[in-house]
Amino acid sequence: MKLKGWKNNKDSEEDKLLNEINAILPSNIDWKKGAKAYLRQLVEKKGEHNIRYHLIKPFLGGPDFNPFFIDFYNFLNIVQKLDLEMKSRVIDVGCGSGWLAYYLGKMGHTTLGIDISEELIELARKRVESDPYPPFIEFDWKVSFMVCDLEESTPRVDEPFDAAIFESVLHHFYNPIAVLRNVSSILKPEGVIAISEGHMPEKNTSNFKENLELMRTYGTIERPFTRKQLKQILSIAGFNHFQFYNPVNGLFTQNHRIAERVYRTIVTDNYFNIVLASRSETAFRKYVQQEKDYDMLESGIHIVTGCYERETSPEGKIYRWSGPECRLRTENVKRFDLVLSSHCPHYTHQPQCIRIFIDNSPYQTIDFDEEKSTLSLDIALNSSSCIIDIVSENCFSPKWYQQMDSRLLSFMIGCEHIKLFK
Repeated sequence: MKLKGWKNNKDSEEDKLLNEINAILPSNIDWKKGAKAYLRQLVEKKGEHNIRYHLIKPFLGGPDFNPFFIDFYNFLNIVQKLDLEMKSRVIDVGCGSGWLAYYLGKMGHTTLGIDISEELIELARKRVESDPYPPFIEFDWKVSFMVCDLEESTPRVDEPFDAAIFESVLHHFYNPIAVLRNVSSILKPEGVIAISEGHMPEKNTSNFKENLELMRTYGTIERPFTRKQLKQILSIAGFNHFQFYNPVNGLFTQNHRIAERVYRTIVTDNYFNIVLASRSETAFRKYVQQEKDYDMLESGIHIVTGCYERETSPEGKIYRWSGPECRLRTENVKRFDLVLSSHCPHYTHQPQCIRIFIDNSPYQTIDFDEEKSTLSLDIALNSSSCIIDIVSENCFSPKWYQQMDSRLLSFMIGCEHIKLFK
């Protein structure tokens, strides 16, 4: 099978990789035909209830709820990691019956779902049209769908998109490199893609054999990638800046045995290939900046998470905005003044409650209102190294009030009069 845009050069890196990833595919199958007719075949082989399933996907009635948990967790993890601005423009690649595009639309984003199957696109449109409640009263749904063969052509759009999400779909394409190139052409220069894939199972395992059987039965490609192959696919397609992630989901008891298991999952588990990537290094840094080495609030007080860049008040004081949760780590600090300022009541006209925890133990609760907006706390520590969590019940974004700043803000934080351990 030859595809447009695939040079017939056996020595090229691209051809070598495509030959490698497609070597396991059964022969004499029209993969495009299989993808277009997948829903029809599924109904013929397994019954009409599959139409209903695709309309309510990813929800399941059991008894095994794990596929639902995995799909929904991964979707939420990706959206949270992308941290999209309000009303962003997002592509749902290989959208199928449109559940991911639907939920992105529910969040207020302008979403385009693209799939090769007219039958699945019809269900996707039905899903959105059956919901009379778009996210904003003053705007109708901003969710649309398009039938397009992304291996062969670039979709025609009015303006470029901020992000594209490939949720368990890239492995369905015979030439994933061509798909990434065609999608990148309708992204903004600083656009980002998020890919969620399972990892290629070892040959002759039950999962490997099951994938082969599915391909023969439905004529659709069920061929995951190794981590190395996915890295090559990204690089050849021009997405040279990327970061892989491992998901950790669920509730955990607070003990060292469970913490050790979670640690091993993050560091060693290769079951998933979840990656954020961009063609722009500057844009990519936006998504991984929170994972750099600890930033300093002041000498001996490190920001673990939650704070934005340093700013200076009109009075010359250094401070930082924080979101609704901020975590600090002290190092050789004995005592310091923690300065908290709130602008939230002035925006929301609601009192703001902020709670402070030191090493997971409640320390103090502060109530702010429009008359009381700044407080300096004298904090004495019993240990040279502590974790300080500051949690607010309220937040706001200046963009909600027709301003340009799209950050999610809650309070301002600063430190003074730091005494170090000797």
